[in-house]
Amino acid sequence: DLIINYKNIGTKPLVIKNVQVGCVCTQASWDKASLAPGKENKIIINFSAEEKGEFAEKIYVLTNTVKKLKTIHLKGTIIQSE
Repeated sequence: DLIINYKNIGTKPLVIKNVQVGCVCTQASWDKASLAPGKENKIIINFSAEEKGEFAEKIYVLTNTVKKLKTIHLKGTIIQSE
């Protein structure tokens, strides 16, 4: 699992409305409740590789902020598949 930690640095509650992944080999889980200013939380990404080799994956995080859509880029190399 990959854990993405984040903090609400704003002045209003932060809501992660949705986390979209680019393929069926990736799943995301996160707390759906609003996050108060100054508080921290995490998004957990589970990546299940079926083949060895390099990968590049995009994860889209939809929030209630002014810039609503954030993109997280994942790159890596699978040395042993499940």
